This record gives sequence, structure tokens and C-alpha cells, in this order.
Amino acid sequence: MKAMEERTVGLISASSSRASLKTQLENGYPRICDYCEPTIEFLSSSELARHIRQDHTTQEGGSFLCRYGEHGVCQKLPLEGVCDVDFEAHIRRCHTSQSVPYSRSTSCFTEDNEEAASLRSIRLTSDRDTPTIEKKKFTLHR
Repeated sequence: MKAMEERTVGLISASSSRASLKTQLENGYPRICDYCEPTIEFLSSSELARHIRQDHTTQEGGSFLCRYGEHGVCQKLPLEGVCDVDFEAHIRRCHTSQSVPYSRSTSCFTEDNEEAASLRSIRLTSDRDTPTIEKKKFTLHR
């Protein structure tokens, strides 16, 4: 009976720590995998990125192909694939962030006006695991 009590306490402890993690989550998390059945929940972008790399990625030669999409095809990455560093940036930019995916993003222009906008560039550095996002100003002329 004592062993059973210890197991129960362990389960309660595990679920309690998971519940406390949910109060400190990244914006937009927990999230589920859009393509796996049964549903899998991820508490962070790192967990989701790891899942996509393990379960929705194939490697042909030195190129990585993203299979995180309908029918196992990602519409946001070239069919010939990309190198490891670019693939990691692709996962973070297109699949784990909570911003509107770039394929669905829209720009709003008012007729005959100049509009200031910002362009985001993503820069990978060898000493960081995640890309650095920089905003650059530019002006649109119609």
C-alpha cells in the first residue's frame, strides 16, 4: 500500500508542477499540434519546435524538408529544402510564433498617401539559439 501512495503523490506532484507552469507560459501557449492525432499539447515554443523537428521533418542529403502542413507539405518552405540553420529559423518564424503567419499577412495602404511601415529582418547569430528580430523603418510611395 505504501508504494501505491508514493505513486499517487508523484502523479499529484507532476500535475501540480504542470499547472504551475501554465501560469508562467509564453503568450499563446499552451498550443496543440495542428496535424497530430491524438491531440498533443505543448507548453512552450521550444517544445513545439522540437516536436516539428522530430515528427514533421524529413532530411534528404543536407537539406531539411518541412512536413508541418496539410497532407504533410509546408507551403512556406521551398520544396528542395534548406540547410539546418535556415530550417530552425523557418520553424520559429512560421510555426511556433503567435504572430500572423507571413503568408496571410496583409498591408493596409490608403490611397494617395505615404505611409510609414517597418520591415522586420531576422538575423541568426552563432551565439544564440533563437533569431534576432530587428525592425527597420521605410516609407512607401504610391
